[in-house]
Amino acid sequence: MYEKFEKIKGVSADFLDIRDLSTILESELESTRVIAGRMVKKRILKRLKKDLYVLSDREINPFRIGNRLLSPSYISFESALNYWGMTTQIPTSISSASLRSKRYVIGDIEYTYSKLPQRLFNFGFKIEKGFYIASPEKVLLDMAYYTSLGRRSLNFDELYLNKINWAELRGFLKKKYSPEVKDIIKKLQGK
Repeated sequence: MYEKFEKIKGVSADFLDIRDLSTILESELESTRVIAGRMVKKRILKRLKKDLYVLSDREINPFRIGNRLLSPSYISFESALNYWGMTTQIPTSISSASLRSKRYVIGDIEYTYSKLPQRLFNFGFKIEKGFYIASPEKVLLDMAYYTSLGRRSLNFDELYLNKINWAELRGFLKKKYSPEVKDIIKKLQGK
């Protein structure tokens, strides 16, 4: 087991899926799953989800983990509002936008994924410090979209909108947003 641990410890990748481990350990997938299970019990590896691991002694940004747990996805909603300094609220979970809804709990961190339609998903996010995150304009639109559905709420008094590029936001609004979303944005802009 020590020899196998040394092989894995020398890998520079932050995330290891079962195929990576199989290649590194030069073993069949089923054998690799057994070995990985043993390494999780010995706290050499940390299991993020089925067939996805990280080395236990590596510190990985939770936003990067959030991107990797469900792909494609990007950090949005309360987490992105907080990241960009646009709210006084501190989120209790890491929230992302994706093409499907899902939830994971890893250790004491909850990762939630809220589904966006394809037409509202593929724009307005960028890579920041190694993870995908909604731009300040896109996070407002994501929040407004879910607020229009009655699934989230935007408290106008708790928002700081000084980072918003209103021209860019208006350009994004042309991506087939509903009249309800457009009304929410008009109210925010008049704040």
